[in-house]
Amino acid sequence: MKLPLRRLGWVIVAVFCIAFNTAYAVSSSHKPTEKLHRLPGSSSSLVMPEFIDSAPADTTVSCVTKVPAPVNLRVIAASGDTVIVMPTESSEPPMITECTGGTITRVWSFTDPDNGVSVSETMVITVEVDATGITYVPPIRIFSRNCSDDYNAWVSDRVMEITDTLNRLDRCAGFLAVNPPMDTPSNPCGSFEAVFVIEDICGDTSEVTYTYTTVDNEAPVIVGA
Repeated sequence: MKLPLRRLGWVIVAVFCIAFNTAYAVSSSHKPTEKLHRLPGSSSSLVMPEFIDSAPADTTVSCVTKVPAPVNLRVIAASGDTVIVMPTESSEPPMITECTGGTITRVWSFTDPDNGVSVSETMVITVEVDATGITYVPPIRIFSRNCSDDYNAWVSDRVMEITDTLNRLDRCAGFLAVNPPMDTPSNPCGSFEAVFVIEDICGDTSEVTYTYTTVDNEAPVIVGA
C-alpha cells in the first residue's frame, strides 16, 4: 500500500521521537546516583570525601612516655566506601626525649581516587621537659658511729636508701646513679661531711649531705707493765 508523501513524513517523525525517548530513558537509567556531599559552593555532583571520625584533641603531656598511641580514622570516599586512614607523624626536634621535650604533629590525610579531592585531620601533642628537679630529703642526716664500725658499709646503706626512695617517685627523667662521697674520714674521731651526688639521665645533679661522727667510746687498754 502506498502512503501519501505527507503522511509518510509524519510516520518518520513519530518513529524518530519514539527512538529518541527510548534511548534517553535507557541512558537515564544508567546515570550514576548523585552523591550527597558536594564541594562547598558547587552545584555539581562532585563529591568531597568526609571523615567519619575526628582527630583526637590537641594535648600536652608531662613526659615522652605518656604520649598517647596513634589511632586510625575512617573516611567516606566519593564511591560511598569507608576507608581506614593511618596517621603520619613528625616531631620537632626529630628525636624527643625526657630531656628535650618538643612537639609531635600527627596528620590523617586522604585523597579520593575518583575525583582527586583531599581532606585531612591534624593533632598536635606538646611534650614538656621534666623540670621537677631532683629532691631527696633523708630521714636522718646525722649519724654517730663507733670507731669499730665499718664506714664503707654505712655508705652502701645510704646509697641503697636514696636509690629506693627515688625509684618510687613519679619522675619523667629516671635516675642514673647515686654517687658515694669522694672523700673518706681522715680523722678517726670527730665529724665528717659525707656528700652523695644524685644524677639523672638528663645530667641534672643534686647533693645530699650527711654528718658522720665517729665516737671513741672505748677505754684505752694498757698492754704490759
